[in-house]
Amino acid sequence: MLDDSAYARSLSDERKWYAKGGKLPKKVGDGQDKPGPIFYGEILATPFSDDLLFAFARAAIAGERLGRGAAPDILIVSLSAHDYINHAWGAESRLSQDHVLQLDRMFADFFGDLDQTVGPENYVWCSRPITVHARAGVQPIAGRDAGRVNAAQLSAKVNAGLARSFGKANGWDRGPHRA
Repeated sequence: MLDDSAYARSLSDERKWYAKGGKLPKKVGDGQDKPGPIFYGEILATPFSDDLLFAFARAAIAGERLGRGAAPDILIVSLSAHDYINHAWGAESRLSQDHVLQLDRMFADFFGDLDQTVGPENYVWCSRPITVHARAGVQPIAGRDAGRVNAAQLSAKVNAGLARSFGKANGWDRGPHRA
Protein backbone atom coordinates (compact mmCIF):
# COMPACT_ATOMS: atom_id res chain seq x y z
CA MET A 1 0.00 0.00 0.00
CA LEU A 2 2.88 2.37 0.83
CA ASP A 3 6.45 3.02 -0.29
CA ASP A 4 9.08 0.62 1.07
CA SER A 5 10.37 3.25 3.50
CA ALA A 6 7.04 3.19 5.37
CA TYR A 7 7.73 -0.41 6.40
CA ALA A 8 11.14 0.29 7.95
CA ARG A 9 10.02 -0.81 11.44
CA SER A 10 8.76 -4.17 10.18
CA LEU A 11 10.97 -7.22 9.75
CA SER A 12 12.33 -7.59 6.26
CA ASP A 13 10.59 -9.90 3.81
CA GLU A 14 11.25 -13.59 3.46
CA ARG A 15 12.68 -14.51 6.85
CA LYS A 16 13.72 -18.14 7.03
CA TRP A 17 10.83 -18.94 9.38
CA TYR A 18 8.18 -17.25 7.22
CA ALA A 19 5.78 -19.33 5.20
CA LYS A 20 6.34 -19.28 1.44
CA GLY A 21 5.22 -16.08 -0.27
CA GLY A 22 6.00 -13.62 2.53
CA LYS A 23 7.17 -10.79 0.32
CA LEU A 24 5.58 -7.52 -0.76
CA PRO A 25 4.16 -7.03 -3.24
CA LYS A 26 2.38 -10.33 -2.71
CA LYS A 27 1.01 -12.04 -5.78
CA VAL A 28 -1.92 -14.35 -5.18
CA GLY A 29 -1.86 -17.50 -7.31
CA ASP A 30 1.52 -16.53 -8.77
CA GLY A 31 2.44 -18.80 -11.66
CA GLN A 32 -1.10 -20.07 -12.18
CA ASP A 33 -2.92 -19.65 -15.51
CA LYS A 34 -6.23 -18.84 -13.82
CA PRO A 35 -7.78 -18.80 -10.35
CA GLY A 36 -7.91 -22.27 -8.87
CA PRO A 37 -7.25 -24.07 -5.57
CA ILE A 38 -3.87 -22.38 -5.02
CA PHE A 39 -5.29 -18.92 -5.70
CA TYR A 40 -8.30 -19.45 -3.42
CA GLY A 41 -6.13 -20.90 -0.66
CA GLU A 42 -3.68 -18.01 -0.81
CA ILE A 43 -6.32 -15.28 -0.86
CA LEU A 44 -7.25 -16.07 2.77
CA ALA A 45 -3.99 -14.53 4.00
CA THR A 46 -4.38 -11.24 2.13
CA PRO A 47 -6.32 -7.99 2.51
CA PHE A 48 -8.41 -9.14 -0.47
CA SER A 49 -10.11 -11.67 1.81
CA ASP A 50 -11.37 -8.93 4.13
CA ASP A 51 -12.22 -6.69 1.18
CA LEU A 52 -14.46 -9.47 -0.16
CA LEU A 53 -16.14 -9.84 3.22
CA PHE A 54 -16.88 -6.12 3.34
CA ALA A 55 -18.34 -6.40 -0.18
CA PHE A 56 -20.53 -9.31 0.97
CA ALA A 57 -21.62 -7.26 4.00
CA ARG A 58 -22.56 -4.32 1.75
CA ALA A 59 -24.54 -6.69 -0.49
CA ALA A 60 -26.37 -8.13 2.54
CA ILE A 61 -27.20 -4.64 3.82
CA ALA A 62 -28.55 -3.59 0.43
CA GLY A 63 -30.29 -6.85 -0.47
CA GLU A 64 -31.93 -7.37 2.90
CA ARG A 65 -32.51 -3.65 3.48
CA LEU A 66 -30.77 -3.90 6.85
CA GLY A 67 -31.12 -0.91 9.14
CA ARG A 68 -34.23 0.40 7.46
CA GLY A 69 -37.04 -1.36 9.34
CA ALA A 70 -38.59 -0.91 12.75
CA ALA A 71 -36.96 -4.04 14.21
CA PRO A 72 -33.22 -4.17 14.85
CA ASP A 73 -31.12 -6.14 12.38
CA ILE A 74 -27.92 -7.94 13.23
CA LEU A 75 -25.07 -8.40 10.79
CA ILE A 76 -21.97 -10.25 11.94
CA VAL A 77 -18.79 -9.88 9.92
CA SER A 78 -15.81 -11.97 10.99
CA LEU A 79 -12.56 -10.74 9.52
CA SER A 80 -9.90 -13.45 9.76
CA ALA A 81 -7.21 -12.51 7.24
CA HIS A 82 -5.00 -10.90 9.88
CA ASP A 83 -4.95 -14.14 11.83
CA TYR A 84 -3.83 -16.06 8.73
CA ILE A 85 -1.21 -13.42 7.92
CA ASN A 86 0.24 -13.29 11.42
CA HIS A 87 0.41 -17.06 11.80
CA ALA A 88 2.26 -17.40 8.49
CA TRP A 89 4.58 -14.37 8.64
CA GLY A 90 4.36 -12.91 12.15
CA ALA A 91 3.04 -9.74 13.71
CA GLU A 92 6.22 -7.83 12.87
CA SER A 93 6.18 -8.67 9.16
CA ARG A 94 5.69 -6.15 6.40
CA LEU A 95 2.65 -8.17 5.30
CA SER A 96 1.08 -7.74 8.75
CA GLN A 97 1.77 -3.99 8.81
CA ASP A 98 0.44 -3.59 5.28
CA HIS A 99 -2.71 -5.51 6.17
CA VAL A 100 -3.43 -3.25 9.16
CA LEU A 101 -3.09 -0.21 6.89
CA GLN A 102 -5.37 -1.78 4.29
CA LEU A 103 -7.88 -2.82 6.97
CA ASP A 104 -7.97 0.71 8.38
CA ARG A 105 -8.91 2.00 4.92
CA MET A 106 -11.54 -0.73 4.52
CA PHE A 107 -13.19 0.14 7.86
CA ALA A 108 -13.25 3.84 6.96
CA ASP A 109 -14.87 3.06 3.61
CA PHE A 110 -17.37 0.65 5.18
CA PHE A 111 -18.45 3.09 7.89
CA GLY A 112 -18.70 5.84 5.28
CA ASP A 113 -20.95 3.57 3.22
CA LEU A 114 -23.07 2.77 6.29
CA ASP A 115 -23.44 6.47 7.02
CA GLN A 116 -24.68 7.00 3.45
CA THR A 117 -26.95 3.96 3.15
CA VAL A 118 -28.61 3.65 6.56
CA GLY A 119 -27.47 6.82 8.33
CA PRO A 120 -25.06 7.12 11.25
CA GLU A 121 -27.94 7.15 13.73
CA ASN A 122 -29.27 3.81 12.47
CA TYR A 123 -26.42 1.46 13.27
CA VAL A 124 -24.33 0.46 16.25
CA TRP A 125 -20.89 -1.03 15.77
CA CYS A 126 -19.88 -3.63 18.33
CA SER A 127 -16.43 -5.12 18.34
CA ARG A 128 -15.31 -7.78 20.76
CA PRO A 129 -11.81 -6.96 21.96
CA ILE A 130 -9.33 -9.37 20.47
CA THR A 131 -7.69 -9.92 23.84
CA VAL A 132 -10.95 -11.41 25.13
CA HIS A 133 -12.00 -13.64 22.28
CA ALA A 134 -8.92 -14.52 20.29
CA ARG A 135 -8.36 -18.25 20.08
CA ALA A 136 -4.68 -17.72 19.40
CA GLY A 137 -2.45 -14.81 20.19
CA VAL A 138 0.32 -13.76 17.84
CA GLN A 139 3.52 -12.53 19.39
CA PRO A 140 6.66 -11.33 17.67
CA ILE A 141 8.51 -14.29 16.21
CA ALA A 142 12.25 -14.09 15.88
CA GLY A 143 12.71 -17.62 14.65
CA ARG A 144 12.63 -19.00 18.18
CA ASP A 145 10.52 -21.73 19.70
CA ALA A 146 8.19 -19.78 21.97
CA GLY A 147 6.76 -22.92 23.59
CA ARG A 148 3.13 -23.79 24.16
CA VAL A 149 0.54 -22.94 26.78
CA ASN A 150 -1.54 -25.75 28.21
CA ALA A 151 -5.05 -24.42 27.48
CA ALA A 152 -6.77 -26.62 30.08
CA GLN A 153 -4.40 -25.48 32.85
CA LEU A 154 -4.70 -21.83 31.83
CA SER A 155 -8.50 -22.09 31.71
CA ALA A 156 -8.59 -23.73 35.14
CA LYS A 157 -6.44 -20.94 36.64
CA VAL A 158 -8.54 -18.18 35.05
CA ASN A 159 -11.80 -19.83 36.12
CA ALA A 160 -10.52 -20.32 39.69
CA GLY A 161 -9.53 -16.64 39.87
CA LEU A 162 -12.93 -15.54 38.56
CA ALA A 163 -14.70 -17.82 41.03
CA ARG A 164 -12.63 -16.41 43.92
CA SER A 165 -13.40 -12.84 42.89
CA PHE A 166 -17.01 -13.16 41.77
CA GLY A 167 -18.32 -16.51 43.03
CA LYS A 168 -19.34 -19.57 41.07
CA ALA A 169 -22.89 -18.44 40.28
CA ASN A 170 -22.05 -17.26 36.76
CA GLY A 171 -20.73 -20.62 35.63
CA TRP A 172 -17.12 -19.88 34.72
CA ASP A 173 -16.13 -22.81 36.91
CA ARG A 174 -17.53 -25.22 34.31
CA GLY A 175 -14.57 -24.94 31.97
CA PRO A 176 -13.98 -23.30 28.62
CA HIS A 177 -16.98 -21.90 26.84
CA ARG A 178 -17.41 -21.96 23.09
CA ALA A 179 -19.14 -19.16 21.23
